[in-house]
Amino acid sequence: AYENMHDYKSAEKDYTELIKRYPQDSDFYEYRAKSYLAAGDADKAIADYSKVIELAPRYAGGYAGRAKAYEKKEGRASKNAAADLAKIKSFSRLPN
Repeated sequence: AYENMHDYKSAEKDYTELIKRYPQDSDFYEYRAKSYLAAGDADKAIADYSKVIELAPRYAGGYAGRAKAYEKKEGRASKNAAADLAKIKSFSRLPN
């Protein structure tokens, strides 16, 4: 609800509490990363998306979110963003 009201600080606090309760649930890191990114804090978003990737390495959303955060921080020519997007493409070439 806080995100919808653009109250990102309150949303971040709620997600942080959920992360404390459920530290292995990548969803809460992803939600908090989205709040950080919307609030303009790309560095914190990158850290949380990296945690998403650590917890769920085959989840393309973690790489896509981190690529977006890298682009916000480093610009459209970000090599880090390009590497994350390439990783997503590699998933389609891997056997299940």
